[in-house]
Amino acid sequence: MKTAERLAEQAISTGLALEIATDLTTEIGPRLFGSESEKQAVEWAAKRFEEYGFDKIWTESFPVDRGWERGLETAEITLPSPQGLVITALGGSVATPPEGIEAEIALFPTIQALLDQPEGSLSGKIAVVAQAMGIGEYGRISGPIRGNGPSEAAKRGVIAFLMRSAGTDGDRMAHTGGTRY
Repeated sequence: MKTAERLAEQAISTGLALEIATDLTTEIGPRLFGSESEKQAVEWAAKRFEEYGFDKIWTESFPVDRGWERGLETAEITLPSPQGLVITALGGSVATPPEGIEAEIALFPTIQALLDQPEGSLSGKIAVVAQAMGIGEYGRISGPIRGNGPSEAAKRGVIAFLMRSAGTDGDRMAHTGGTRY
């Protein structure tokens, strides 16, 4: 067995891989490229692997034209019964104007239902894709929704895009990812 394969198997079987992932996500948190937390994660990883006894540790820098910063996200349904929503922004998404957005919602049970709408047909609305994911569907379902959903919705004239959390569990923690334009 190759050394890398043996080490990977050992990290999984001993729980070390889970420990590293848990510590990184709880001590550092989200690590978007170009962010301060991304820099902290590099330092954290170098220190951690030095503590594990690795003797050939190096980091590499790479240019970032602009970093994306997560802001404060809030949303609420105002009619017919006001209620706050648990949300988080898609990485790389366009900022909401300071005055916010208020508009009618166009609700779609699937991303395909949104894609079936003609371009320009949702002018001035907020598109909401409520498609749920099951275990094992994460990439197949969330990729097209979060990766392409905002751009596809914009082609149809929407002023904002919301999607159901990309997680497969039942908690109220918003799970996000990145979007493409």
